[in-house]
Amino acid sequence: MNFRPKLYRDPVHGVIRYPRADMPALDGDGIGELVVRLIDTPEFQRLRHIRQNGLANYVFQGMEHSRYTHSMGVAHVAAQMYDAAIRNSGELPDEAERCRVVCAALLHDCGHGPFSHTLEEVLGKGPSSFHHEYITTRYIRDNGSSINAALAEVDSDLPEEVAAYIDPARRAGDDKWTYRLVSSQLDADRLDYAMRDALMAGLQGHGFDYPRIRDMLLAQESKLCVDCRALDAVVQYLVALDNLYRSIYYHHAVRAAACLMIGLFSRIRDLVDDGRDDVLATGSPLWGLFESGEKMPLDEYSQIGEYAIWSAVCDWQSHSDSVLARLAQSLMSRRLPKPLRVPLPADYEQKKVESLQAAIDDLARKNGFDPRYEVSWDDPQRTAYKRHNFRREEGDPDVIWIVGPDKLYPLEHFPCDTSRKDLLKALEGPHYHSRLFVPDEIRVRAEALAEKGA
Repeated sequence: MNFRPKLYRDPVHGVIRYPRADMPALDGDGIGELVVRLIDTPEFQRLRHIRQNGLANYVFQGMEHSRYTHSMGVAHVAAQMYDAAIRNSGELPDEAERCRVVCAALLHDCGHGPFSHTLEEVLGKGPSSFHHEYITTRYIRDNGSSINAALAEVDSDLPEEVAAYIDPARRAGDDKWTYRLVSSQLDADRLDYAMRDALMAGLQGHGFDYPRIRDMLLAQESKLCVDCRALDAVVQYLVALDNLYRSIYYHHAVRAAACLMIGLFSRIRDLVDDGRDDVLATGSPLWGLFESGEKMPLDEYSQIGEYAIWSAVCDWQSHSDSVLARLAQSLMSRRLPKPLRVPLPADYEQKKVESLQAAIDDLARKNGFDPRYEVSWDDPQRTAYKRHNFRREEGDPDVIWIVGPDKLYPLEHFPCDTSRKDLLKALEGPHYHSRLFVPDEIRVRAEALAEKGA
C-alpha cells in the first residue's frame, strides 16, 4: 500500500502535497485523490501549453511559466486561505465546501485559449462571442469532459456546485464567503499571480507579506475578512499588484507585442470572413475557433494550444497576403511596433485625436502599411482598488473587508492615519496607460505629426 502523498514542486510555494485516498488525511485534507485526478485530465494538462502572461516573455525572458503552474498555485493558496479563515473564525471545517473551493480554484483558468486575453480581445469583436469563463464552465458541466466525469464520480451535484464558483450568473445573490476565495479583489488567483509573476519576471521589491494576510483571514457575517492587524500587509499587496501592472502587464514593449498579435489575429479573422480559404484549413480547430467562438465543440477547442498558433505563424510568414506575412515575420523575429513619445490620446481633445489618427493612418498607408492592423491605439486602464458602493442594494461582495475592534469596515473606511488613507485614495482612481504604436519605419514622422497635434 502506497502511503506517500502526491508531491508537486513549485517555485513559489515549495512542495504542494495531495494525500492519496488510501492514506490517513493530512491537515484535514481528504480530497487529494480528486485533485490529482483533475490535474491529470487532458483538459487541465492542456494548460501546460498556454503561457500565463501571453507575450510578456518577449520582454521578461524568465516569464515562461504556464496557466498550468499558476492554476496549481491558486488551488494551493485557496486551500490555505480556507483553512486559515475557518480556524480563525472558530468554525469546524466543512470538507465538502473545502473540496468545492479547491476544485474551483484549480479549474478557474481551464477555459483560457492561446495567448489568453489577447486572443479573447479579438474574438470578442467578431460575430461569435468568446469568454474564457464560459468555456471553463462548459468543461465542468459538460458530461463529455474528463473534468466533469472526475467531479461527478464523487457526487453528481459536484460539477454544478463547482461551476457556481466561476459562473457570475449562477452565484448571483448568493453571499457565500467561500466564493470570494476564488473571485474577489483578494482572492487566491490574484495572490498567486502577484507572487509568481514578480518572481518569474525577476523583479525585486515587488513582494508583499502573503503569510500575514493568509494567517489573518476570517469568515464573518458571510464575508471574507482580514483582521485589522494585517492592514499594512493588505495595502502592501494592493500596491505590489498595481506595480506589477505598471512594470509588466502595461510595459510598453509587452503591450507592443500584444498589439502586434492582435493585429495578426484581426487580419486572420477578416480574411476568413472574406472567404479566403488559404489562411486556415476549413474544419481545423483554429478555423472552428474563429467560426464558432465559445460555442465550438470542446474536444476541438482542447486541441488548440499555443504550439498550434506558433506553427501557423511560422507558415504565414510566406503567405501571399502581404499584411499577414509582414505581421507574422515581425512576431517571429520580435520586430515590435514602437510607441510615440507623447501622451496619447487622453490629453487631446476628441477632434484633435480624430485628426491625428487620420493623419497617422494616411502616413502608414503611404509607406505601405495597413493602419487597421499595423497602427494600434492602445488605451489599457485599471483601477487598483474598487471601493465599496453603499448605494448598491445587493451590497458589494468583492470589496476587501477589515475586522476592526468594534465592527466590519470596507478597507477604504477603516480608521487609520492620513498617509494610509492617501495611499488608498490614490489606488481607487482609474489609471490610464495610453499609447500609439506604429511601425518603426514611420515612428519619427508620426511623432512629428503628434507633436504638432495634426
